[in-house]
Amino acid sequence: MSLSFDSTILYVSDIEKAKNFYVDLLGFVVHHQDGNYLSLKVNSTEYNFVSLYADSKYESIRGKQTIVLKTDQIEKEYQKLRTKGLVFFEELTKKSWGKSFSLKDTDGNKIEIIQM
Repeated sequence: MSLSFDSTILYVSDIEKAKNFYVDLLGFVVHHQDGNYLSLKVNSTEYNFVSLYADSKYESIRGKQTIVLKTDQIEKEYQKLRTKGLVFFEELTKKSWGKSFSLKDTDGNKIEIIQM
């Protein structure tokens, strides 16, 4: 069997509110939208997807997922997001393996940004 990564799904309460957060605030790129399903790429050259899905059947698991993004300019990314008035879960912190910070989306899903 040969497997490869395709996407991560985050369950959200409001697809348009979540779209605003990921596209307008974080700068993700819309790949496909169909009703309550939205597929996003971190940038236009990315081949992996983050999918958002609003469905009441998944209500009990919203806000429990984490997306980890990496960058080679963490201070620049941190300052850019600070100017947008976002609430951070963890401020920029130096770790033994590198640096990271994290924030939460509109449903409490965690987005952690790292530099190793």
